Parts: sequence; C-alpha cells; structure tokens
Amino acid sequence: MKHFLREYFTLSYSERNGLVLLLLILTLVLLTPAVYRYFFPARISEVEVIALEGDEFDTLLTGESEPARLFPFDPNRIGPAGLKELGLDSLLAAQWLQYREAGGRFYEKDDLLKLYRMSKELYLRLEPYIRIGAQHKQRSGYPRQPRQARIIDINNADSLDWLALPGIGPVYTHRILAYRRQSGIFSSIDELKKVYGMDSQRMEQLRPYLSLHDSLKEKASRIKVQKEVKESEPEFIELNTVDSATLTRFKGIGPYFARQIIRYREALGGFYKKEQLYEITRLDTAVAGRLLSQALLDTTMIRKLNINRASAKELAAHPYISRAVADAIIRLRLDYVKIRDKKILLRSYLVDEELLRKIAPYIEL
Repeated sequence: MKHFLREYFTLSYSERNGLVLLLLILTLVLLTPAVYRYFFPARISEVEVIALEGDEFDTLLTGESEPARLFPFDPNRIGPAGLKELGLDSLLAAQWLQYREAGGRFYEKDDLLKLYRMSKELYLRLEPYIRIGAQHKQRSGYPRQPRQARIIDINNADSLDWLALPGIGPVYTHRILAYRRQSGIFSSIDELKKVYGMDSQRMEQLRPYLSLHDSLKEKASRIKVQKEVKESEPEFIELNTVDSATLTRFKGIGPYFARQIIRYREALGGFYKKEQLYEITRLDTAVAGRLLSQALLDTTMIRKLNINRASAKELAAHPYISRAVADAIIRLRLDYVKIRDKKILLRSYLVDEELLRKIAPYIEL
C-alpha cells in the first residue's frame, strides 16, 4: 500500500515547482476583481442614472416624485434632474443623454425630433422653452445669413427663404427641398402636408407666407396627370415576355416581387398556366389573382429540357425536379438507352402522376 501511494502521489522537484506556480496564478486570478474595484471604484454615469426605473430614478434625482414644470433650457446642457423636472419619462431621458454622450448635438429646436421617443405633442409643449446656445447655432450646415420672413413661392423658394419662415429649421428645409426635387413641383399649397412631419398646426402657421404661381400650378397638374396615365396599370400582359418595369405598374407589385416573378419564370423555363403565379413565395394571393385576370399566356415561349441529353445538374436546376428525381431519370436513361415515352418516368418510385403532370410541359424526348 505504501509503495502504491508513493508511486502515484510522490512529486518530483520540477512537478512541485509547477504546482506552486499554478496555485499562485489561480490566487492572482481570484484576487484581481477585488483589487480592481478597490483602486478603481465604479462610477454611475448620467445615462445609467437616468435609465433607472421607478422609485430608484426618483430617489437619485430628487428623493421624491414631483409634477412636471416647464422652464427655459438648453438641450445640449440640461442634466438628468432637469429632464426629470420637465416631465420626461426615464427612457426618453436616457436616450437624450446617450445621444449627447455619443457626440450628438442639437443645433435647431426641431433637432429634438431626432429622438425616436420624442412625440410631436411633447415637442410642441417644450418648443417655446428651448434655448440653443450660440456655440451650437454656428455649427449648422445651412447658411445662417439673416433674411426677413416674406411671402414665398413654394416652387421657387431656396433654403434661405424657407429658413426665414417661422417653425422651419434646417431639418424641415431639407425635407421640403428633397420632396420638391423628387416630385417635380408642388401642384397646391396643401401638398406640403405630404412632407414628413408637416402637421396641421405647423401648416397653418406657415400658410400666410406661402403662395403658388398660377402657371406653375397648371404645369404641375398637367405633369401629375401625365404621370398617373403613364403609371396606370396596363390592360393585359403576356406572362412569358413581360419585363419587371411593366410588372411594377400593377398595384401591390413592387420591384421585389417583380424580380421574384421574373426569376421564377426563368427558373421554370416559362409559365405553362397562369395559376403558377400562386407558387411564388410570399406573393399575396389577391395580388396574384388580380394579375392573373389581366394576363395572357404564350406557351410556345416555354424552354424545354431534353431528358435524354440533359445532365443531372441541369435537370435538378428546375424548381419541380429535385436532385434525387434527376438522378432517377439518369438511371432510367441508362436502363432504356433512350427514353421514348414520358410515362416511363413513372417506373421510378420517386415520380408519381402529379409530378409527371407538372414537369411534362418542360421536358422533351
């Protein structure tokens, strides 16, 4: 017994040194977190404080919950206590401070709308009390030359004209000019409501300063009518030759589904019946039904596979033919030297009547 213990538990000089070194390393690893916390105590940032919920947040800020109180403030300098006093919920306040800590700044009042939790109602309540510091006003990318508010033609006004109007900062100026570039020209003053974020209250504030030249109004109406006629749905289409641009003119079919229809048609080799549109993944059945009712079909356009010459890879590329079925067709071809009747495919247990009916229009002997 003594010999057994000595043989298995006696350590050599180098083994003892290795064991001592291992114990030292484990001790250091275990003590490191405690030593780090001692020399570098944790500090709660503003964002961490404001992100606390409920009673913890109230206690850290004021010790008790107080009703909202509005007062002038600089959104680039206000702290968590001030945000709480304004009546902001903890998540919005946390996002506000996180935005600043990440390097973001508010250069105009309506920049607060960049905060996704900032509702229009809350912004309109805070807007009269917002005071942007001079050091941040100079950072805006728009020219800051003063220009007196005046009546403008909404189809000819430049950025300075829009900036001079009440309630319009760089954000809305950019949106209005971008909309005008994309749509051509405004056909009516009320079309401004289509600009993102342009609500009724802001629109009524702007209306006394807005005008629209009569000749431009007529031109805009004529352009829009021509555009509507051009983009109206075609009466009929031929499914095996139609292009994606024509397909997008149908309601409910955008560029994505137009590409999907074209890709599926190319993979099949062409449609042999209109109902195959229902096989396209995620295409709404109502949209497919409406397209089907206006579709014509030329089956002479179908591209066929010669099952006596096509490789297994070429056969398996067809949506209706799996790799296993393709291999089975190759084996039948070897057995019969040449397949002379499509019904011979039924001798494979992988091909049934339904599959043969589906692939028959796409194969030739």
